[in-house]
Amino acid sequence: MAETDAALELRDLSFAYPGREAILSKSSSLNLKIPRGEILALVGPSAVGKSTLLHLMAGHLQPQSGEVRRQGPTLVIYQKDALLPWLSVEENLQFAMTYALGASQSAEHEREALIQAFQLGSHMSLFPRELSGGLRQRVEVARALLAGAEILLMDEPFSALDALTRVRVRQETFQILRRRRTTVVLVTHDLLEAAQVADRVLILAPNPCQVKNELRLQGEIPRQMTGADFQQSFQKLNQFALESEQAEVAR
Repeated sequence: MAETDAALELRDLSFAYPGREAILSKSSSLNLKIPRGEILALVGPSAVGKSTLLHLMAGHLQPQSGEVRRQGPTLVIYQKDALLPWLSVEENLQFAMTYALGASQSAEHEREALIQAFQLGSHMSLFPRELSGGLRQRVEVARALLAGAEILLMDEPFSALDALTRVRVRQETFQILRRRRTTVVLVTHDLLEAAQVADRVLILAPNPCQVKNELRLQGEIPRQMTGADFQQSFQKLNQFALESEQAEVAR
């Protein structure tokens, strides 16, 4: 891969929180290149270091050694929203468009499409404190899409949504991200989610965090959940995860 092809690159990272065992170690040789436009899913057990990796990728944490290289404006969506509490839903969305990291020529059209797809129309005048957790997260995802980052880091962004809303919002979100060729790193515990939207899936193992296995999936993204590409990806990913877990137990 040419140097310019990597939107995000991790080189020999090591990291530990003060007074705690290292989450990342130079001995684990965590080296990772994420090409422009790739959607990468990170899967692994709780406390393996997935969210820490996302913090390092975003630059919110600095590694003790090694380096993170980012090529383009970067934005993070966490499990808990970061809406501006003094602004209404409409004003939060407008704020994202006004200060967009990579403004889209079709931003206004996409704004209306997102409002409709995420069912925000009747909530536009409300403030974050007046919204449910799931509705706040829908606004947060919509706002992030309107901000137009070239690299989007997502830490279980749909976990607060009910099952039916999650499918609809995820479908709309990744249609836009794929159309824009946005580079995405998605932290998820949901293999179904990874099977629907990822080009590549990394299974992480702990102590220290390391890439245990890697799987590349085929088919147009987002994959239709009734289609053959999704079914094959989901079955392959389930088998892949099971074999990784069995190998870890045996080790």
